[in-house]
Amino acid sequence: MPKPKPPPGSHPPAGPLTPPPPAERRRTGLVVALSVLGTLCLLLLAGVLTGIGGKADGPKDEESPPPGTPRASPDRSTAAREASHDAGPTGDAKITSCAVDPATRWPAAGLTVTNGGDRTTTYLVEVEFVGPDGVRLAEAAAVSSNLAPGRRAKVTATALAQASDTVVCKVTKVTRLPGS
Repeated sequence: MPKPKPPPGSHPPAGPLTPPPPAERRRTGLVVALSVLGTLCLLLLAGVLTGIGGKADGPKDEESPPPGTPRASPDRSTAAREASHDAGPTGDAKITSCAVDPATRWPAAGLTVTNGGDRTTTYLVEVEFVGPDGVRLAEAAAVSSNLAPGRRAKVTATALAQASDTVVCKVTKVTRLPGS
């Protein structure tokens, strides 16, 4: 009597000389990997957007008086403040520190931004990092949003390019935008 033929799509029973049936391809690992990668991309994008707009809690104004309290005049005289304001926006930003992070090798410039005007202003400060040989290694920017007149904010501009141990930080451009 002849051997019965197995139904289509079924595999013959495994025997000593019969190879095991091919395993079904599962895509669970691929789906999980793509989901994790997508989540990381979204988190990175959110971090970049937060970095462009300033830190999540914003740049810190120096001690502000409580609402309704009359403002004390700033340390500088009105004439000096107006002279700084007349010097243009570049005079409103000063570099307070310049260093290369030893772990990431990214250069960073600490800045103090002073609103010498009479209106609330948002500042965009652009900085370049120059190597010992005078060649520009990287650029970065820092934002101080809605800085009140006469107030100062401390912000940091960090480049995302690696640099040597020694860099010189230079403010290249300061842009004033009306605050909200």
